[in-house]
Amino acid sequence: MDIINLKTDTLEKDIRKYPGAIFPAYHMNHKTWISIVLEEYLEDAIVMEYVQRSFELTK
Repeated sequence: MDIINLKTDTLEKDIRKYPGAIFPAYHMNHKTWISIVLEEYLEDAIVMEYVQRSFELTK
């Protein structure tokens, strides 16, 4: 399974919005990081929005 780990500031909202595709990243800081499953669950545009937001949060 391919995943990507990204920083977020809306953890609970993200998990509720995309169940089965977004999970807390327990191997990271599970309060501010998520794991997104890259198995056709989410459109590429949505994943890229999360990537951009993560980039902004880690500056």
